[in-house]
Amino acid sequence: GFSFTHYLEPASEAFATIGTEFVRVLCTEYTCDSGPDAWNGRPFFTADLYNELAPPSSDLDYLSNVSFAVHAAIQAGYNQALNSSRMHAEDPTEDAEEKSVTWITQGWMFHSDSSFWQKPQIQAFLDGVPNREHDLMVLDLYAEVS
Repeated sequence: GFSFTHYLEPASEAFATIGTEFVRVLCTEYTCDSGPDAWNGRPFFTADLYNELAPPSSDLDYLSNVSFAVHAAIQAGYNQALNSSRMHAEDPTEDAEEKSVTWITQGWMFHSDSSFWQKPQIQAFLDGVPNREHDLMVLDLYAEVS
């Protein structure tokens, strides 16, 4: 079996720092240029918070703050990497287009823990992302069953 799973609170300062730095290093090391085949031409990142793990609270404000914090950390890391690449460009005055990122997550959690994820909790989690129509994509990897 597995030992206890450690959980870093997404709305914490530590999560913001580590998440931002993780995305910044990822983009610096491997580039996060989404290329011509990207969804709406936007850079996208995956993060699955609650697959096989229940949130510590069903409070609607908590769930909204969590999803806001995850998206914010991803966006901040991307922006830092983009700004860093501008400083090291051959022509640092050249403007690279700043883009909003798209966070991709699985919708499995809503099905696998449906006693927790009632409609208000799902709505609060989704609504925490600032412009969820473009900033969040939820993959339904269980559609053939439900």
